[in-house]
Amino acid sequence: MSQGDNWASFSNFGNPPVDYCEPGVAIKSTWKGGGYNTISGTSMASPHAAGILLLGNIANGGNVNGDPDGNADSIGVN
Repeated sequence: MSQGDNWASFSNFGNPPVDYCEPGVAIKSTWKGGGYNTISGTSMASPHAAGILLLGNIANGGNVNGDPDGNADSIGVN
């Protein structure tokens, strides 16, 4: 998912359907060797989902805009 709850061009879709989407585009994170870097992908989205699950149950925070399979995926929130 990208800014504005929009579908990321590289996101997965189809069967089995995606349970929850999390931000994964242009996420600022710490970087090997020190400092920060902005990167995209599941390596950035999965920690969001893991953090929400550690806080408790994951809930539906709306739907992603522009899902190519026509079935809007839920945005995971706490």
